[in-house]
Amino acid sequence: MQYCKKQIRLVFIILVFLLLAGCATSFHPRPMDEIPFQDRVQTQEKENVRVSAAVLSAEETQELFSLDLYKRGIQPIWLEIENNTDEPVFFLPAGIDPEYFAPLEVAYMHHGSFSADANKRMDRYFHEHRMKSYVPPGDVRSGFAFTNTEQGTKRFVVDLIGDHLVRSFTFFMTVPGLKTSHQDVDWDNLYEKDDWIFYKDEAPFRKALNALPCCTTDAGGTRQGDPLNVVIIARSDDLHRTLIRSGWDETEKGVSGDNAKQSSSNPTEQYRYAPVSPQYLFGRPQDAAFRKSRQSVGERNQLRLWLAPIQF
Repeated sequence: MQYCKKQIRLVFIILVFLLLAGCATSFHPRPMDEIPFQDRVQTQEKENVRVSAAVLSAEETQELFSLDLYKRGIQPIWLEIENNTDEPVFFLPAGIDPEYFAPLEVAYMHHGSFSADANKRMDRYFHEHRMKSYVPPGDVRSGFAFTNTEQGTKRFVVDLIGDHLVRSFTFFMTVPGLKTSHQDVDWDNLYEKDDWIFYKDEAPFRKALNALPCCTTDAGGTRQGDPLNVVIIARSDDLHRTLIRSGWDETEKGVSGDNAKQSSSNPTEQYRYAPVSPQYLFGRPQDAAFRKSRQSVGERNQLRLWLAPIQF
């Protein structure tokens, strides 16, 4: 009996040790130059102020910070601000994301219960690697801003102010990971050269639009689908940025019902980038699909787009 009690006590001690170890946090961030996110840096310059930016993917974030920030809905943006004016400028993180995460908030969310040393190192690391708000004249500052996770194309604005200046830099950046519905479309070769029809006058252009089918079909062309109810006249890049700016999300390539990028436990968020079921026009499924999410999955809007062989 005494032997059994010792065994039970030993098992209990080992179990407690394992539980405590499970509550500990391992924090071993890697040097930034080992992570290739800076290969995607975009740079803009206005009136002697230069801003460079890059959005880290989920994998890059995990490798750099040694933490799964994406699981918490946190997406880091690396920024570098070069101030070549004769006055200081101030970076406003709310311009990037009104609901941004403060660096110490990010650290606190990943603290371990029995890891005081690791927690202190984590706090210090996030504080030291934040994008500082103050950039002196003639200086360069860089660091991270922590935003809410978005996939596909991420739009954000870097706002800088000074006593006598205001600068805003708008970025549209592709976040690696989501294969969008339009990613592999060869827009230049969807039609033969002779298939294109060019209109200079509005009347014949309207007549051509009225001659288009009323609705989409299934793959066999035997059953009607949704009605065609909008015509957009725009250059592809302008249209893409306008949709992103207006709150439309890109969707994943695939068939509706496939496993999309579902990193959130929120059911509404899970369907945000899910594939849109194919409908057919001009003998092919949609060239691109976008979705605008609502509080309820049943209230979401979906937009299927086809490039028509018509120019005006």
